Amino acid sequence: MSAGSCETCGRPLSPAVDGCVHCWEPPEEEEFFEPTPPAAPEEAQHTLMLSEDPASGSFSAGPVSTPALDSLTMVPPDLTPSSPGSTIIRDPGDRYEILRELGRGGQGVVYQVQDLELDEVIAMKVLDLAGDQSAIERFRHELKVARRMKHPNVVPLYDLLNWQGRLAVTMEYIAGDTLEARLKEGPLPPATILHYLREICSALQAAHDLGVTHRDLKPANVIIDEDDQPHVVDFGVALLRSSDSASNKVIGTPSYMAPELIFSPQYADHRVDIYALGILAYKMGTGRVPFEAPDLNDLIARIKTEAPVDPRKLEPKIPPALGEAILRCLAKAPDDRFRSAWRMYESLSDSRPATGPVKVDAPTDPTKAPRGKVLFVDDDEDLRRLVAVMLGKFGVKIIQAGDAAEGVDLAMREQPGLILLDHHMPDLDGGDALELLRGSEMTQDIPVVMVTASTDDGLREELKGKGAACFLRKPIEPDVFELLLDRYLPRRT
Repeated sequence: MSAGSCETCGRPLSPAVDGCVHCWEPPEEEEFFEPTPPAAPEEAQHTLMLSEDPASGSFSAGPVSTPALDSLTMVPPDLTPSSPGSTIIRDPGDRYEILRELGRGGQGVVYQVQDLELDEVIAMKVLDLAGDQSAIERFRHELKVARRMKHPNVVPLYDLLNWQGRLAVTMEYIAGDTLEARLKEGPLPPATILHYLREICSALQAAHDLGVTHRDLKPANVIIDEDDQPHVVDFGVALLRSSDSASNKVIGTPSYMAPELIFSPQYADHRVDIYALGILAYKMGTGRVPFEAPDLNDLIARIKTEAPVDPRKLEPKIPPALGEAILRCLAKAPDDRFRSAWRMYESLSDSRPATGPVKVDAPTDPTKAPRGKVLFVDDDEDLRRLVAVMLGKFGVKIIQAGDAAEGVDLAMREQPGLILLDHHMPDLDGGDALELLRGSEMTQDIPVVMVTASTDDGLREELKGKGAACFLRKPIEPDVFELLLDRYLPRRT
């Protein structure tokens, strides 16, 4: 499939790519941050250098001072190729054959490639810089963690490698369009927004449970496949564009960046993804982002000081609960946002758009069709309260425990008909508690459903071996409880 050789380096040219990918040079600096084709101004990605001025150190300290804003400048990325002694991973040589270019943006170029060794089509992102070794080592560690994340809405990362002198990341190829491309046609219907948000929330929760934060969630990093399922890409890639937190560099797309990620990046945590998720939902619902400005400094000032316009004022079709969830995500202070992605997921259960007259079933009378007792064990009090509400309408008596040891004790004393047991808990975890329940004659026959955000097949097999009946994935979908109860705790008539 060769199209001749490059006059500069002598390597074979690919007929699918204009020019030689090995000798590709980045655009001029003023064009560098514009993707091809050009995206809307709010989608442009920037590397920001923050001032050492203490006045700009806290996003909640009040209005932004002019000196602080003046000191916020774009820093051109380091485009130095990796050195011969680089410890990235390996050079795959001629293993990958480029088929076509999928996209080009501020972080590099994405290709559809043929893996000649495994004979399959994958995607490869060739980054515009090698990055310093400390950043590469951090990303390598995060890649190891991310590869444990087996979630249907996360595009798996395969490898970090030195491809022809440039840093590259290989990943699964998903056929479809980006959410950014979908939004060029305008706002999405509420039902579609809710569908996408639930799946993205689930993906983020799985990542956050492993300690992985995306840092650059935006429409261009969400792929919608041919079955209308969203897939989040580029987990951790933004980390490569950042050096140590002491340098105050931060990478991202300003319109989707939480205030603390801009002004206090060393204190940022997973809640920057919650903020970006709110921006994403805002744009899906209204067709625009909440903060727009003609230049970067004005945009940063608005993000820090202004409250967003309620999206329901721009698009009345947005369900009330969805509008409230979006505004909560966009809180300036991280503590005022949802504490986790699954909490936003659960808040969306009341956001179903009205499609006409709604039939409301009468509440179940537990004295007429009792089911028995359900023990729910989880260290999160808010989740226990929420599950109690969801289970209450099915005619069950709900028993709750805040830790695994208390749950085992209650199971032996109360003899529930079903146990819902969270896997991740401090001190005694759910797996150990499951072994205790199965080892006691008093509880060995009670079905135990493990509640977890993980989709790790190895973990599931391990828990099945310990006696788990089945698994309930976080965020919990309210509709699953009826099926679960029908299977393990049928009504007694």
